[in-house]
Amino acid sequence: MSDLIAVSDLIGDIYDAALDPALWPLVLERIVQYFKAAAAVLYVQDIHLREGQFYFSYGDDPYFTRLYLEKYARINPLAPHFLVTNVGDVFRAGELIPYEELKETQFFKEWLQPQQYTEFVATTLDKSATSVAFISVTRDITQGFMDDASVERMRVIAPHLRRAVMIGKIVDLRKVEAGNFESVVNGLLDAVLLVDARRRIVYANESATRMMSDAKIIRRGKGDVLQVNDTEANSKLRDALAGSERAEPELEVRGTAISVRSTDGERYLAHVLPLTSGARRLSGAVRSAAAAVFIRKAALDLPSPLETVAKLYRLTPAELRVLYAVMEAGGVSAISSMLGISEATVKTHIQHLFEKTGTRRQTDLVKLVAGHVAPIRT
Repeated sequence: MSDLIAVSDLIGDIYDAALDPALWPLVLERIVQYFKAAAAVLYVQDIHLREGQFYFSYGDDPYFTRLYLEKYARINPLAPHFLVTNVGDVFRAGELIPYEELKETQFFKEWLQPQQYTEFVATTLDKSATSVAFISVTRDITQGFMDDASVERMRVIAPHLRRAVMIGKIVDLRKVEAGNFESVVNGLLDAVLLVDARRRIVYANESATRMMSDAKIIRRGKGDVLQVNDTEANSKLRDALAGSERAEPELEVRGTAISVRSTDGERYLAHVLPLTSGARRLSGAVRSAAAAVFIRKAALDLPSPLETVAKLYRLTPAELRVLYAVMEAGGVSAISSMLGISEATVKTHIQHLFEKTGTRRQTDLVKLVAGHVAPIRT
């Protein structure tokens, strides 16, 4: 029970960060403690811009963080594997590249080893056709490697991390406390409703009001009760809102985003954020609300061009790393140094890439990947 309470407290902090992004470093500190680790980072890897971005971090060395952003993001052999993960995936570094192979890479020798890092566990939070966002937690040599228990711990908090990041992208509710609630929330394209534990609507922004008038997704029922047309989603919403009133630890741990189908078949996501504990109490007090409900159209999860090519031509993990290195490093010698494999092995992998993709030159491989950038992003 004590562990459950500790996890519930951490999840509460995660949701507080959804309202106030300045709290993310504190959340990452608590996550580091939760995993008995050395450092944690909320990070975006962008293959199109060929760069990385540490949005929030804790426990990292500023010197090595700067080095990573300036140089090592481009040659990190784990990067292509990040890009082919799915949103919600939980994974360890050792599942992407065997540790003995990673130890031979330039990235390990020049960036990981000087910091005495061993392994991380991570979860993918969001992705587009060209980038991926994730949170990773890293242990050092004194703490050992991540184990199955570490993966399970990440699985517990991963849905809440993802939901907090998605809500944070919609609105910074710190502005609500400044007293301009309507002007802040009414300007959003996403539907935002404040409801009590019995689903009675105490506030709806303009987007939510239009959505209820249209009645394809939600509607205002008898007694101002929020109703979802999707029967299964309506039941899940009822359970989630009932739990927000009681503030019991196991109820916080259980919550996830709710998938909603409109009457014309389009998919939406409803994120339910309890407002009855922590810093969220202030936002709930604005309208005596138990929870905020955010409803937005589900984004189309487009694969990265590297992911598309890897799946289309059935590339092995080693071939995927070499293909990424071709794009970043270019020549055989540079690829050999970057990945810590012999030039003969590099040439063998490149030859396999030529055979599988029907190309003849390394420049053709680069053009092939670039040609698989999805033309549409919703």
